[in-house]
Amino acid sequence: MIDFLSHKLASRVLAATVLVVALWSPTAVTAQTCDTRPVQPHCVIQTDFRARVGNYDVTGSVFDLPIDQGFRTQLSARLLKPGGKEDAVPGPPRSGWHAPGAGPSPSDVLRVYCRRDDYAFLPPQSVGGLPCDQPTRGNARDPRTVAEAMWDQLPLPVLRLGMNPQPGLVAVPTWFWADGYDGDLLPLADTLLLPNEVCRQTVDRDARGDVVLDGLGHPSTHRECQTVWDSLSVEVVAWPDTYVWDFGDRQTTPIACQAVAACPGGLGRPYTDPRSPSPIAHAYTWTSLGQSGPLDAYTVTLSIHFLAHYRFSLNGQSLSGWQPLRPRELAVSASHQVREAQAVLTKP
Repeated sequence: MIDFLSHKLASRVLAATVLVVALWSPTAVTAQTCDTRPVQPHCVIQTDFRARVGNYDVTGSVFDLPIDQGFRTQLSARLLKPGGKEDAVPGPPRSGWHAPGAGPSPSDVLRVYCRRDDYAFLPPQSVGGLPCDQPTRGNARDPRTVAEAMWDQLPLPVLRLGMNPQPGLVAVPTWFWADGYDGDLLPLADTLLLPNEVCRQTVDRDARGDVVLDGLGHPSTHRECQTVWDSLSVEVVAWPDTYVWDFGDRQTTPIACQAVAACPGGLGRPYTDPRSPSPIAHAYTWTSLGQSGPLDAYTVTLSIHFLAHYRFSLNGQSLSGWQPLRPRELAVSASHQVREAQAVLTKP
């Protein structure tokens, strides 16, 4: 019984190791084990096989050691050259490579096993161990997609432009400002409860609790799923990056903000008294006569360039730092008439 278990354990570990080498090794890899000069009584080839796994020609041997020393393996995986000739296809298996009930089958090489001792708990006729399995999740939501939707739906401030004097005068600075926004950050947060189907492969068992084998001698499994709820929290923060005032006479004033912070300086100051001027001021050289068609007014426009970023957490655990989102623009316009005042000499 111990020799049988040792044979099965060696076959399963060899299959798992060959799979790892075949999948990940970029070049030919050889792992020398047992000993560089094996002594026959203590190092006897138990299994010798060759197989084609993907683009690799895989060969391997298992050396059965005394019972107190276990076993060792010698593995080799040769990467086949696409379009090659004599070495593009592995040669035929050596005699005794596989027969029903004798040694590992080709399907064993393609399977990964989770435990080295699971053979002791399987029926004697099994030719494979318990398969590795990781739970798989479905219905995942991309946090960036959620953040982009939040940012796109966030209403930007509703602005109204003010100016003084109104109407303006040539060569007299007009003070401008915007009502409806104070230049502060625009935060937004949302938490979504997402149903998620978590599935795993479970070994089939009979009425006694023994593992059921399929037609190939491998443990039979079935898929089990359950619904769990994930809490996805997404934060979005937007801020003004640049203000641009266009006064309608081909003159502009840009105001840049320095960081992710409130930036009220580009909005001007509402008129309260002559001693408190707005930082946004412009003196016109010409009247607005003939501007904007019948309106006879300049079109004054304030544009605000908003930047935004987001971060998210899943079930209370932060999973990202701040990530950028695409910028958005806000623009508001108003008409401003500018007249010319002329001095008139009168007789004293």
